[in-house]
Amino acid sequence: MNLHRLKQSMGIYVDIARPVQWTKHVLIIPGIIAAFLYGDGQSLGLLFRLVTGCAGACLLASANYVLNEWVDSAYDRLHPVKCCRPGARGVLNLRIVVAEYLLLAGCGLILAALLGRGFLCVSLFFLVNALFYNLKPFRTKDIPYLDVITEALNSPVRVIIGWQIAAGHGLPPLLLLVIFWLGGASSMTIKRLSELRLIHRHRGHEPARYRTTFHCYTERSLMTLSLVYGVLAALLLLFLYYDQG
Repeated sequence: MNLHRLKQSMGIYVDIARPVQWTKHVLIIPGIIAAFLYGDGQSLGLLFRLVTGCAGACLLASANYVLNEWVDSAYDRLHPVKCCRPGARGVLNLRIVVAEYLLLAGCGLILAALLGRGFLCVSLFFLVNALFYNLKPFRTKDIPYLDVITEALNSPVRVIIGWQIAAGHGLPPLLLLVIFWLGGASSMTIKRLSELRLIHRHRGHEPARYRTTFHCYTERSLMTLSLVYGVLAALLLLFLYYDQG
């Protein structure tokens, strides 16, 4: 019985690291491709850098999810679906959560350091951005428009990670990063829209109680904002294409 409970407990702490979300690191691939297209990619040691870099990025992402699980537990209880998460159900131990966060973040940074100062710096930014997004007194998650822009930073960060894996130095062209930032902002805004509609479909749930920014957002404003971000990203992509041509 004790062994069974231990396995259940371990499973919960694995779940809050959300390894299924590692698929978001697919944006590392455009960064790798861009490095080779711009002539900065290096084939020597690429496999080692790829495995190490992706592993480090996944660990850092999981550290951010662990942080989010604990900090947002009170808000998740007000969500019709997220109320089933371990944090919302109150089954987490703070000491274990802190230890898990430090372990994941520490191991991720160690792997990042193996790939050089540039990779370590972007990895630190990935962690710090999550702190600003989730924790008070900053908690940009609660600030209309800035919430989407801040979370969308993870898109160009992943592109930079891919560039660092392939090139080992420098940064992708700024315009390329802005394109992915705007594309990420469009995607995050659509996510907000879907979330707002989901909560509206469940009686007894008030969107603004779950997410403060829903005091300001409406379905129309979110659709408009997503379209603006998407169009800007598409126009800049066309400009980049013709400029390189």
